[in-house]
Amino acid sequence: MEENIKKEEQHRTTKKKQKFLENFDNLIGIISTTCKRIGIDRKTYYNWMKDDEDFVKKVEKVKEQQVSMVEDRLMRAILKDNITAIIFYLKNKHPEYISKFLFKGKVETERKISEEEKLLIREALQHGGYNIGQDNGGQSEKEVGSSE
Repeated sequence: MEENIKKEEQHRTTKKKQKFLENFDNLIGIISTTCKRIGIDRKTYYNWMKDDEDFVKKVEKVKEQQVSMVEDRLMRAILKDNITAIIFYLKNKHPEYISKFLFKGKVETERKISEEEKLLIREALQHGGYNIGQDNGGQSEKEVGSSE
């Protein structure tokens, strides 16, 4: 008897997951709206994501399809000379168009940093895309996102 109840519960859960996936695709990947539509709590969705690898793969596939659809629409907009789409694409896909920030200032520490530590910090910042300017009495310019 208990085994039948467990099988019936598993069957209901499987059907709910299928219903979720169908609605998730139709509702453009909005989790809360999909949960409301099929009558489950968001917590249930997150439990499924935590406990069911197959469900995770199916959700990720829907998300990938949505991204592909959006990218297709972006390209169509670019081909129609939509300047906003062109700027968005360049800022996100081309290093020369990435927004850059200029930080100026002085960093103070309570302990002295050794020359070896300074070198490691400089290398780490350069590796992270920071362009460290000349030392100006403790002040330096750092350009974030620079492709130089």
